[in-house]
Amino acid sequence: MRTTLQVTLAFLISLVVGDLAWGERAMPPDRLTIGCDEEGKIDASPKACLGAVKEITQWNEADTQRGAREVCAARQKHVDAYAALQTS
Repeated sequence: MRTTLQVTLAFLISLVVGDLAWGERAMPPDRLTIGCDEEGKIDASPKACLGAVKEITQWNEADTQRGAREVCAARQKHVDAYAALQTS
């Protein structure tokens, strides 16, 4: 039959080991994925923005360039927000 000291010691050890295991599980991963595996992989380069606008519109050159600038601004905001999310 176990003594009270052995039972108490076993209980204390289980608390310490359990606390260590919980601490490791509580650590977030290096990179959080909220929605899909491709999230945060936005190409905000002028070439990519221009290509996207040309692909979905049939605008004249001036409107296409203006649209590409707007798309790039929106994409850059997305990239910045995603980077801020990952660092917080």
